[in-house]
Amino acid sequence: MPQEYRHPAPNGLPNYSPRGYLLYILPAPLFIKLVLNLISPDLRKLLLTAAALLCFYSAAHLTRTTLLRLQNQVPHRPKKIKDNRTLAALYVSLGVLILMLMMRRPPLLWAVMGASAFIGYYLLYGLSEKYVEPQDKYDKMPKATREAVKTAYQDLQHIEALGRQLDTPIDKALFNHLEKVIEQSYVIMDLLVKAPEDAGRARRFLNVYINRIKEILQQYLKLSQHGKADKLRERLGKTLSEVEHAFRVKKAQLLDDDIFQLDIQLEVLDEQIKQEK
Repeated sequence: MPQEYRHPAPNGLPNYSPRGYLLYILPAPLFIKLVLNLISPDLRKLLLTAAALLCFYSAAHLTRTTLLRLQNQVPHRPKKIKDNRTLAALYVSLGVLILMLMMRRPPLLWAVMGASAFIGYYLLYGLSEKYVEPQDKYDKMPKATREAVKTAYQDLQHIEALGRQLDTPIDKALFNHLEKVIEQSYVIMDLLVKAPEDAGRARRFLNVYINRIKEILQQYLKLSQHGKADKLRERLGKTLSEVEHAFRVKKAQLLDDDIFQLDIQLEVLDEQIKQEK
């Protein structure tokens, strides 16, 4: 039977990789060069120094954001991320070539230094990786369970798409609650795929709750478009919070009687939404 998943304890601070700062530090001396070029105006050197700095810090920004995306990737919720490391490596090489031009070095040295910069970046950070869609792992599941799991995954993807419409200032709290629900749902799905014999104990999760959340979100967004969702916003936020709590505590051991209260909350919210139409 799958073991209950527990969130890692938060440390209160973002877990940043020191490698992401390196490309910000290395070109820093060029700022001194830029200031000197401003004091004793040399337009050629000034423009080349500024161009080199732009290349290096563009590479630093692209690398940093990619590393953070990779670091924050949720194993149970794989998704395609924007990997800009190859572009960043090209920016580093271009910055080095500009420095070689500014220093009036021979073309052969340009090629050697540009290639060395690209290889050095590759050895330290790697290059962009092609996204591979996760493969289905349903081979050992009974047909009924397999179909239920596939349908639940499709509903989750639909919920994610609906959730992106909540990423607005007025619905930000709902968006945050929904993100937690989705994350817990993917954890449960992963556990069920690994131990399909427990799917029967989570049948309401597979057959009812995910689909009900999707339907309620669809109805809420329709009302929101007509300015009728204000009364429901707080109730929906509370319900999503309760859903997230129930999923987190129970995971793959969801029993009908364990979350009977959740049944009632979803039913009441559903009825209220129908009355608002």
